[in-house]
Amino acid sequence: MLAYILRRLALILPTLFGIMLINFVLVQFVPGGPVEQILAQLEQETDVFQGIAGGGGEIRQVSEKGDYLGAQGLPGDFIADLVPLGIRKAVRDGTSFDSWTSSLIIVGYAIPGFLFAILLLVLFAGGS
Repeated sequence: MLAYILRRLALILPTLFGIMLINFVLVQFVPGGPVEQILAQLEQETDVFQGIAGGGGEIRQVSEKGDYLGAQGLPGDFIADLVPLGIRKAVRDGTSFDSWTSSLIIVGYAIPGFLFAILLLVLFAGGS
């Protein structure tokens, strides 16, 4: 029995490493992110992943030069306005603002969306 428990405990680290490796690979190589989703919505596309999921059967608009209009992108100042928190956190690294916002971001990522929705219902809609 002791050997079985020791084997199971020894498998914790390789399993944890494997899960972290798979998560890292997925996060690095899956296209799209929050900024890309906002840009896609502003460019009147319905979903960032539409081309991957088999949508994309529609005709794309082409400019006079013959290239795809989406390749032109949006102005740099507009894109810069989409990520002000990251810039402010980078400029004020190590301050109390950085600590508080980091804590809020970690809590926000840790709470599942459905649980947060239930909390909002209880707080603002009088749910029970």
